[in-house]
Amino acid sequence: MPGTGNYTGPNVDSDYIFNVGTALLQLQDNTSELIVPKDIRDSVWTLWNRIDDVQIVASQSTGLVYYTNPAPTTLTVGGIAAGATFSGTYSLQQMFDLLLYPYTPPVLSIVASNTPRQYGSGLSVNLDWSVQKKAQNITSIVVEGNTETITGGGAVNQSGTRTINATHSLSYNSLTNETQTFTMSVTDASSATLTKSTSINWRHKMYWGKIDVSSAMSGQNTITLALVPAVASLCTDPLIKALSGAGVAPGFALASSYARSFSNIETDDLNLIFAWPTVFGTSPKFTAGGFETNAFSKVRSNSPFVTDTGITVNYDVWVSNTKQTEPISTFVIS
Repeated sequence: MPGTGNYTGPNVDSDYIFNVGTALLQLQDNTSELIVPKDIRDSVWTLWNRIDDVQIVASQSTGLVYYTNPAPTTLTVGGIAAGATFSGTYSLQQMFDLLLYPYTPPVLSIVASNTPRQYGSGLSVNLDWSVQKKAQNITSIVVEGNTETITGGGAVNQSGTRTINATHSLSYNSLTNETQTFTMSVTDASSATLTKSTSINWRHKMYWGKIDVSSAMSGQNTITLALVPAVASLCTDPLIKALSGAGVAPGFALASSYARSFSNIETDDLNLIFAWPTVFGTSPKFTAGGFETNAFSKVRSNSPFVTDTGITVNYDVWVSNTKQTEPISTFVIS
């Protein structure tokens, strides 16, 4: 409201001028001594009564001024990228908003449960996802083709779990590994859409450990070609799946090749045994303590093997020709 005050002195009357143009017209140049003192009082009185309007206009004036500069900016500042020019389309308010509140996209996360997985294991997958809101409210979240519910008007962080069924090929004997990818997309109020992906890796299992083959050796110390069938009969599917690692736990790994290094592998005077899918390759090189050795026999070749998950995959099984009496500091299959 207009300010108020007390005036002491002779009484004066001032008229409120409703038309601003009339008020300005009365404030003429005084070169010809045309100004009437009352006209000045009327104009001042009008301004005093309209001081609220003046304050409103003054407070809004920055929004009515537009920034213009055709020269490209030399570096990125806030939300204004290097090379930007200004042709009078941004008000001062908008310019400060661009500088101090640059657009920041939301942060996405999506993680698939239980990966890598052995071929034949469960297909159910939990996709744990989250969206961290940044500059703009979240307007859309789609996880692997499924539209998710947005809470809080999209003005808060969002998260959830989408359970789906994965798939993999059934051509086990021609695959070393397989990847299935899952995707989420997020749109915010700026209409910008971002995507994020996660994957499940399907693999076969490789096994290693120690085996007692004494019952198949007929009193000999070295596995010969003639003894291979007897040794192979001991290398059953259950025995292979129960291997504990010959000092290098756990005795199995999900892998896509037979290439692997072992430190201080030992057998307590038994024989080493390794088993992997035939699709990994049939020409492994064994190196013990830095020296290549041929002291291994393939006792099962391209042999049907029932895995832990109940599927049948063709495997090769290798056994050391002799017992290992000492730990091997570095043992490599390549």
